[in-house]
Amino acid sequence: MDFEEFAESVYDVVDTIPLGRVVTYGDIAEYLGQGGPRRVARAMAVCQGAVAWQRVIRSSGVPAEQVRARQLELLAAEGTPLLDGSRVDLRRARWPLP
Repeated sequence: MDFEEFAESVYDVVDTIPLGRVVTYGDIAEYLGQGGPRRVARAMAVCQGAVAWQRVIRSSGVPAEQVRARQLELLAAEGTPLLDGSRVDLRRARWPLP
């Protein structure tokens, strides 16, 4: 599967994540059975806001530095459980992909 097809598959998964919930880059890679967290992150980096990018997070629950403030702002507005306002509470917010 070329990168464009992979990215479209990633976006299809992201479109299923409910408001207030998150998945990790690794969750998506595992669900798709290909690529890895970095390839998913690359797809998300080029989506240009076409999907709810804020609902995809690192496995630590801490957003990447370059988008941290905006991602936490968007997630808080959606009611996503956060810890100390600085990272996602993955235990409560992680959505199990079907």
